[in-house]
Order: sequence, then C-alpha cells, then structure tokens
Amino acid sequence: MNIPNDDKWIKVVQDEYNSLLINKTWTFTKLLEGKHAIGHKWIFHIKTKSNGSICCYKTCLVAKGYTQIFCVDFENILLPMV
Repeated sequence: MNIPNDDKWIKVVQDEYNSLLINKTWTFTKLLEGKHAIGHKWIFHIKTKSNGSICCYKTCLVAKGYTQIFCVDFENILLPMV
C-alpha cells in the first residue's frame, strides 16, 4: 500500500482477515470444473467523531456479486426481511 497511514490500514485488513478465519466465515476450496470464481474487493472507511477527528479505521471484504450468472452461480435469491 502506498497511501497515508498505510500501517494502520494494513493492521485493520489483517484483523478483518483473521476474524474471517477465526469465525470460519469461509474456507479455501478447489474450484469445480466449469465454474468461475467470484471476485472480491476491500472496502475502506474512516470513522470520525462529531468534532471531525478520526475515531477508527474500518475495512470489509466483499464479494463482487454482480459478476454472478443466474442458474450458473446461483439458483435462489434470498432477501432478509423484517
């Protein structure tokens, strides 16, 4: 990373990655024949206090779901409803 405060961003990315492993959110597997992998990206956000000072650095790893193909990568659409 070649950005301001890169040491802080590296720490939060590592913390998020470790959290995913500890919580067993996902595992590494071999890709099935004829299937394609869905990409991912990191989302970075700086949380600030009401006075504008930095509160903390947040990051989240998200899947690029828009690359999925219906009936190839998924069959059902599930929406959380209250």
